[in-house]
Amino acid sequence: MNKNLLNFILQWINSTVALWITSVLFDGFIFSSTESLLLSSVLLTFINIFIKPIVLLLALPFAIVTLGLFVPLLNGAFLMLIASIISDFQIESYWISVFSGLLISIISFLINISLGNTRSSLVYKKFSRNQEHWESNPTNKENYKEDITIDVKVREKDK
Repeated sequence: MNKNLLNFILQWINSTVALWITSVLFDGFIFSSTESLLLSSVLLTFINIFIKPIVLLLALPFAIVTLGLFVPLLNGAFLMLIASIISDFQIESYWISVFSGLLISIISFLINISLGNTRSSLVYKKFSRNQEHWESNPTNKENYKEDITIDVKVREKDK
């Protein structure tokens, strides 16, 4: 199977689950049928893959000035656009669409992390400053307080 098609299908399933969970949690975010949920998730996936990167690139100066607070507003506008296209999908207000967009982003992020679809990984190591002292003097461990350092690195995976 083509890698791009597989990526689209995975993002579509991800969007479907995120939209469904959001519709359960928000009263003003309503799907009247399963077909409207599936069609809305196809449109959301299409927008996220093709249209959103272009719009974000064009609006990059505004996103920088607002310290990224513009992006949830843009996500809310995309959800309102999808709700205006799909007749069985209703959002009661723009602010519900903004908060729904935030929740959809969080759910999608968590799904991608759980599936390993992200390009980043988190590595942590526990270091003891006095580990050498413990190894040389094992009888004094009870009276000795250890200074622990946890080193956390985020790095990009090789694909």
